[in-house]
Amino acid sequence: MILVIVSIAGFQVYWMRNLYGIEWADLRKETDVAFRDVVYKLQMQQLRNDSLFIRQGLPPNLFLFNLMDSLRSRSIDSFGPGPLPGDSPRLTISIREFSTLDSAGHHEQGRFISNRSALPLSAARIDSAYHIELAKSHITVPFRIERIQGPAAELSKPLSPEKLQTNFLYVGLSKAYAYQATFGSPVRYILGRMVWPMTAGFLLVGITVMAFVVMYRSLLHERRLAQYKNDFISNMTHELKTPISTIKVAVEALRRFDALDDPKRTQEYLDISAVELQRLSLLVDKVLKLSQFENKVVEFHMTVFDLREVVAEVIAEMRLSFEKAGAVVQLTGDGGDTAFNVRGDRAHLSSVISNLLDNALKYSKEAPVITVRVWREEGMVLLSVTDNGIGIPPTYQDRIFDKFFRVPSGDHHNIKGYGLGLNYVQDIIHIHKGSIAVESKEGRGSTFTIKLPGYEQN
Repeated sequence: MILVIVSIAGFQVYWMRNLYGIEWADLRKETDVAFRDVVYKLQMQQLRNDSLFIRQGLPPNLFLFNLMDSLRSRSIDSFGPGPLPGDSPRLTISIREFSTLDSAGHHEQGRFISNRSALPLSAARIDSAYHIELAKSHITVPFRIERIQGPAAELSKPLSPEKLQTNFLYVGLSKAYAYQATFGSPVRYILGRMVWPMTAGFLLVGITVMAFVVMYRSLLHERRLAQYKNDFISNMTHELKTPISTIKVAVEALRRFDALDDPKRTQEYLDISAVELQRLSLLVDKVLKLSQFENKVVEFHMTVFDLREVVAEVIAEMRLSFEKAGAVVQLTGDGGDTAFNVRGDRAHLSSVISNLLDNALKYSKEAPVITVRVWREEGMVLLSVTDNGIGIPPTYQDRIFDKFFRVPSGDHHNIKGYGLGLNYVQDIIHIHKGSIAVESKEGRGSTFTIKLPGYEQN
């Protein structure tokens, strides 16, 4: 994935760089063509203002203007009268007769009237006209106009590849002038022209990276679920074998060691079998309900009942487990004789309470003390289960309700589980429009608190 992302990013950089080069070349071509057009038009305007062609069918020609300007500079003194007394020397006018051949080979006569002191184009005039021309193409790069006088051959020099410049444009034959436009940095302007391709490129890379991140997280999640599943199968196998083995030993003792003749021993073996059968029943019930939740075939029979009574019933059913572990279980209820009525599925909420009590017993220390409290608060019925167990590290407190997740037990290798109980508890509480939270300090125990909407009878 990283290799593909880097490759795509590298290709985008290569493509952007090539696109930047193309935009640079196009900008140089556009500015050069516009500069040539501007200078040509300004020369033609000066030709019309300074000279006059009297000829049918032939418009003013810039090359002819330059040619006549060269001829005039060489032979102007041998044609026509000189300046009259009092005439301004800057406005001396010459009149020339000339003839050209038309397309049919006939001579056409005309007159060329020119100001002998015609001045070259001014840089300011070109600058103003060039600004207008570039504005038509929305080119906003700053520039300056340079003018150099001398023979055309002497003015030729290569353009700098690092600068945005127009080609030298030569005006006149007898007295050549070279004009050139040199621009400032065009980087910002070119990047502005590339904004949409760049946006599309970055968007493509961003979407690709995001897709790979989502895929990578999904792979990690699937891998984590696969590990949880393997741990679940291993733990469930152990959980199923333990009660079966215990019951098998108790039955064998009753059959082979004449335990039936000893009522006290018989009762002891029967109690052991009853506890293990209850444990096996809880395990099968949890797995069955998980399967029902996965297939969305769970049925709820909603009735109104006192939550405190249900808690008392569950504690009574688990009495043998508590006695075997030497646990002390206390049930308290704030509010005296007040009923803690809720509306819900009695069987599922009983399973929720038994799951919490079973966890409290499983993760408690050698002398378990479990406190169950029921009370009312702002229209809600609250139930808390507090133990003095090993607690839950802060790192794992947000994940204990995930399916198949089990807190690493460290040195507590005798603690077995399958990561389904708390996930089932959370699902049931949410279906009943309630909430569940945990407060725990490592080594000092945990408190699970459930909030359910109270039911007020009219």
